[in-house]
Amino acid sequence: MILIDKALEKREAEKNPIRVAMVGAGFMGRGVALQIFQAFSKGMRLVAIAPNLLG
Repeated sequence: MILIDKALEKREAEKNPIRVAMVGAGFMGRGVALQIFQAFSKGMRLVAIAPNLLG
């Protein structure tokens, strides 16, 4: 995880975060979305959320 953390910190410093989209994540998706949205995960930005389209 240290390698990933360092890479994400570098992207945050460069103002080039990874853009994340979630599709049909259900109940657990709420926690993941909050963690990304509240910037606990540096270097990542939640840019789109789509509901489960199949059901």
